[in-house]
Amino acid sequence: LDEATAMLRRCLPTNAALVGTNVGQDAKWLGLACPADCALLVDLSALFRAWDGQRYVYFSQDHCAKVWLGAVRPPDTSHDAVGDAAVSMALLGNYMRAPDSFKAQNQQRCLATPREPSFAVRHPVFEGVCQGNRRLCKCGAPHFS
Repeated sequence: LDEATAMLRRCLPTNAALVGTNVGQDAKWLGLACPADCALLVDLSALFRAWDGQRYVYFSQDHCAKVWLGAVRPPDTSHDAVGDAAVSMALLGNYMRAPDSFKAQNQQRCLATPREPSFAVRHPVFEGVCQGNRRLCKCGAPHFS
């Protein structure tokens, strides 16, 4: 991991934006910090959360992709970091271009659309890494409130 992190630091421009679901936790695991290693962390879970009248509800990337992009991961396909990165960028681009009214509509659609159990629920620890599900967390890291 140390060798991979050192290589990443050499390749990652300091003006880079790291984008992903709960990307701050990924950066923490890798020992990356703003602004020393990158300019910005963009947490999609915070962008795509929705208020249900009592609390914020956070959605999996697959759920957001289904509602916002019409993209559905085929059943029984494996987790794919490269594919997830492409979906993350598509979601961010869609969000940034969307008018506020469209964002509000999709937040309501996210709440109303039945959800499949997220990857983090199905696999609380993947390749030795806690996926950050509050109820199933094994690492003790802080969560959004």
